[in-house]
Amino acid sequence: MRKFFKAFISIVIALNVIELCDAAPIRLESMPQLKSSQARLISGGRLFAQHCMQCHSLQYFTHDPIGDASGVVPDRMPKIDPEAWSGHPPPDLSLITRYRGTDWLYTYFYSYYQDASRPTGSNHLLTANTSMPNPFEQLQGTHQLMISKDQLSVLEKQPASQKPPWYRILKTMHAGSIPAAEFDTQLTELVLFLEYVGEPHRAAREALGGWVIMFLLIFFVVAFLLYREYWKMLD
Repeated sequence: MRKFFKAFISIVIALNVIELCDAAPIRLESMPQLKSSQARLISGGRLFAQHCMQCHSLQYFTHDPIGDASGVVPDRMPKIDPEAWSGHPPPDLSLITRYRGTDWLYTYFYSYYQDASRPTGSNHLLTANTSMPNPFEQLQGTHQLMISKDQLSVLEKQPASQKPPWYRILKTMHAGSIPAAEFDTQLTELVLFLEYVGEPHRAAREALGGWVIMFLLIFFVVAFLLYREYWKMLD
């Protein structure tokens, strides 16, 4: 029953991500395949602490060595007062990658563009009219939309396979304070860190899984030989 429930939840999350992608005018970009390491996780954690933790918390991420090394600790996380945000406080990001997926989050940070009609001065391709400003504008630079908003509405109705990536409809207006390749590496490390936050023991679980399978295979061989010996005794 527990396995069925977990499978059901996974299907619901997958369908939710597909629905969100279908409603957006762009397709998701695959996150670069950087091998996760302790140094990269700490680097991503520090980026989160510097640019995200003023508003967003990680309430399910506590007493972890990666968090301690990167400064992402409960004492430094914001205490959110819903009334101060008109009933719409910044969401907790502990499970963001498990809910949205790493590719969605990676694409999200590249999807901001300048929009003078918005209170924050920017808008977003994946979450239109978002109230969240670009937390990495200084590092990343600013982008300008190369098509009209009416054309964006047309793209939203296109099949996912025909939707363009973000860099086909956005162009750089002002470069960031660091090179684009360096920013991409830092952004990937941030997503790796948030993926780790969602499941800190994943690496240990996967490493243990190989030993468990090996034990079951050996146990199967021993059980089969014992089974044959029992039948010989019965005969």
